[in-house]
Amino acid sequence: MAAVLAPTFDPAAQVVIEGDSLPLSYDGTLEALNPAGAYSWKPVDSLHEGWNRRTIHLTASSPAYLVLAYTFYPGWLATIDNQPTHLWRANYTLMAVLVEPGSHEVVLTYRPWWLTVGTAISCLFLLISILLALPLRATKRKKIV
Repeated sequence: MAAVLAPTFDPAAQVVIEGDSLPLSYDGTLEALNPAGAYSWKPVDSLHEGWNRRTIHLTASSPAYLVLAYTFYPGWLATIDNQPTHLWRANYTLMAVLVEPGSHEVVLTYRPWWLTVGTAISCLFLLISILLALPLRATKRKKIV
C-alpha cells in the first residue's frame, strides 16, 4: 500500500505487484507496458464482458503485466491463449496477468469454490426430493383407480 500511495507512483506507467517469485520486477515495480521506462502503453484491442467472464484481446511488444481495473478477489481464474496463468494482485486492489510479446487472448472467469459446492449440494437435494416424491405419487394413483 505504501508503494501505491507514494507521491512518485504513476499508475499509468507503473504497477506494484504483490507476491513471491515475480517473473518481471525490480524493487516491486515494473513499467506498465514498457520496461525501458518510456510512457508508451496502449489500450487493449477488444474487451467483451459478461457477468462472470471477461475476454480481452491485446498485442504486447515486450513482456509486460496487463493491469485490469477489476477488484482482485478469490475465485477469479485467468488463461492466456487457453493456457492457465497466474493472476497477480496489482496496485493493492486490482488484478494483473503477465503477457509475453505478441497477440493474445486473455480470459478471466469467476468460478469460486463455494459456488461449485453449493450447486452440487442443491442438485443432490433436488434428486433426493424427486426420488422421495415418486413413491408418494405412485401411492396416490393407486387409490384413485
